[in-house]
Amino acid sequence: MIKGRMPRLACGPFILALSLAACGSRTAPSAEQNRQLDNAAEMLDAAPQTLGNIDANALGPVDANGAANESAR
Repeated sequence: MIKGRMPRLACGPFILALSLAACGSRTAPSAEQNRQLDNAAEMLDAAPQTLGNIDANALGPVDANGAANESAR
């Protein structure tokens, strides 16, 4: 058995498969998906302002898992 590089003819199917995979159909987002993406972008843009308005003293104690302890209120 000869070891070394694969013959160029044998590489053809792999190159063809890669090129076909790269040319797959690309669809644009639907109107509903665009609306969801816009809502997500608005939430991310507003996050610093929203988080800045949280009063740490009003949150109350947390348990060992980091969840709010409702029984302590």
